[in-house]
Amino acid sequence: MHASDLIDANLGVACQYIHRTRFNALLTATAAALDGQTTSVTGLGRASRRPITEKASIKQMDRR
Repeated sequence: MHASDLIDANLGVACQYIHRTRFNALLTATAAALDGQTTSVTGLGRASRRPITEKASIKQMDRR
């Protein structure tokens, strides 16, 4: 099972009080970490699959 599926399945049930937007941010950061194989803010932003500019993606990862 993929790591983002595990997080969605297990944390979604265990942490029902996390706001859905924040939870989606966690899933996005997890997918970026797996795709980019890095955990730096810049690396996560560059590996993000969001349809925005690289600069905006890095800034969004920094806010999370």
